Amino acid sequence: MLVTDDQHSGTLGWMPVLRSYIARRGVRFTRAMVPTSVCCPSRASILTGEYAHRTKVWENTQGWARFRRAGMERRTMAIYLRQAGYRTALIGKYLNIYHRAQPPPGWSTWHAFHENNAKYYGYELQHTDGS
Repeated sequence: MLVTDDQHSGTLGWMPVLRSYIARRGVRFTRAMVPTSVCCPSRASILTGEYAHRTKVWENTQGWARFRRAGMERRTMAIYLRQAGYRTALIGKYLNIYHRAQPPPGWSTWHAFHENNAKYYGYELQHTDGS
C-alpha cells in the first residue's frame, strides 16, 4: 500500500510507476470513502483498519500519544505483514507529534518525521533499516 499526502508534484520524478499510472492518465475513485477526514485519525484508521472510536484518535493534537495509550501500535498492519514475511517501510509522517527513540513494532525500514512533524522545512527524520 502506498499512501501519499501533501506530496509536492516535483517529487513524482522519483516515482515513475505512480507517475505513469496515476498522474498521466488520471484516476477517478467513484466508490471511495474516508472514515474520518482529519489527518491523524485517518492515518490511525489506515494503520489499524479500525474506526476512530476504536483507535481513540479523534483529532490531530495528541494523536500519537492517544494511539499509543490505546495499545494500537501493537495492532498495526505493519506487524501482521511482517509476521507474514513481508518487508515494511514507513517514510514520512507516522502520526502527529510522534517522538520515541525506537520505531513502533513491525517496520523493517523507518524514515519518519520526529517530534514537530508538521513542518515542510527544517524537520528531523528518525532512521532505521533492516530491523
